[in-house]
Amino acid sequence: MALQPLNRDMQKRYASKGFLKTMVIQELNTDYGVPYSDHVDGIISSWFNDDFDRDGRWAFLEQRVGKERLLGGQRIVDVASGCATFVLHGLKKGYNVWGVEPEKWKNEFLGMKVNEMPYPKYFSERVVRALGEHLPFANGVFDIVTTYQTLEHVEDVRQCLSEMLRVLSHQGMLYIHAPSYNSFYEPHYRLPFLPRMNRRVAKWYLTVMNRPTRGIEKIEYVTKGEILRLLNSVEPTVSIEDIDKSRYIARQERICQKLRIPNKFSHVAGVINILYEIVTQIRMLGRRENEITLWVKKSLV
Repeated sequence: MALQPLNRDMQKRYASKGFLKTMVIQELNTDYGVPYSDHVDGIISSWFNDDFDRDGRWAFLEQRVGKERLLGGQRIVDVASGCATFVLHGLKKGYNVWGVEPEKWKNEFLGMKVNEMPYPKYFSERVVRALGEHLPFANGVFDIVTTYQTLEHVEDVRQCLSEMLRVLSHQGMLYIHAPSYNSFYEPHYRLPFLPRMNRRVAKWYLTVMNRPTRGIEKIEYVTKGEILRLLNSVEPTVSIEDIDKSRYIARQERICQKLRIPNKFSHVAGVINILYEIVTQIRMLGRRENEITLWVKKSLV
């Protein structure tokens, strides 16, 4: 779905759009020194568009869990729901979804938007203001917990993971997506960056690049290895699937099928797959971060 940038008529029609634009531009500029651009306009438009599954999470959940099961009473919560795009999109599709968001202005934006849109008023009550380290829910009340681009911003990653697992029901599922700081790119500043760059060096680098250092002080250098270690320390019996690894294996199978490589020569497809991955990583170098995508299933134990 093509997203259109906000124009003056749209801002006049919906005060919430103008408010969103003002706050996003201010936040990106103050914290990261990212100037207003088509890229920023795209972010604003996508955050406002509730008809758009902007990060593909609903498509993923529908494929993994099934639409009928999701509609059959599954309770879902999105931790750090931002401008509630994921929550509102799910509510419009009939899913029983909630959100948690600590930032005051984002909660204010949601209230403004629901009042301006032909939405049921209870939509605005589906997002509560709270921290991921202290979720205001009882044990085991949700079947699915999602968190997208969140863990790099929390003060205590272990406590946040512990809370998300706590509110999960037995055999509930946790979907985690975060940038990996074992990358040569920082996605908030949109700059080349050394993996887990020393904080003092990072501040010097940002100063040289004429960028504010305020943003980097709020970022945790999360990595896949660290998140896996913390998950197992919090809940040793969880089952964890590395979605990126699963996609890598699926790509190798597609290579075998497309090139009609016999099973006994599957190592050839493996070599092609490795070369493809190397080329992709080189092309990404300094332009895009590596991603962490995990599907965590809580055990009955």
